[in-house]
Amino acid sequence: MVYEFDLLLIVNRPTIEGRFCKEALYVGGMKKKYDEDKLAKTFMPAVIRRYRDAAGLSQQELADRVGIAKSYVSSLELGYRAPNLNLLVKIASSLGVRPGELIDAMVDDAERSVR
Repeated sequence: MVYEFDLLLIVNRPTIEGRFCKEALYVGGMKKKYDEDKLAKTFMPAVIRRYRDAAGLSQQELADRVGIAKSYVSSLELGYRAPNLNLLVKIASSLGVRPGELIDAMVDDAERSVR
């Protein structure tokens, strides 16, 4: 359990030259108690759904590619579960994107929500 903290994410962002630079992203002051996967359970569901739709896959098709049950994909998209790193890599691979792209999209969504 994590207690009263300000959330600061360090992400790699592409520069115009095609290089990557580390960027600190201040998500905001969180005064409530948050568990470690609160951020992922809040913002990752929409990201997974958005990328799955863009790939033209149903939940069942994604589940088959990743090797998990359709109900697990559903629970990820509803925010009941958060993917661990291994699962995130498998999902990204099945969607034809880098795992970092999914994380960047989640961070972007989180950043927009605090503005």
